[in-house]
Amino acid sequence: MKNATLNLENGKTFEIEAKNQSDKNVYIEKIELNGKTIKDFTIKHKDIMNGGKLIFLMSDKPKK
Repeated sequence: MKNATLNLENGKTFEIEAKNQSDKNVYIEKIELNGKTIKDFTIKHKDIMNGGKLIFLMSDKPKK
């Protein structure tokens, strides 16, 4: 599992995690921000500044 934590100036943290990542799993199957699926592959600056967790679920096949 690969991850990073950003310590924000406002005292909050924003975590980024890639689940199931490997040499073969290079495709993004799904993205979740604070437990909600992100469908348009974009997040806003305020989403980061509010703190929370961004999860990339990786796969070995491209999403169709």
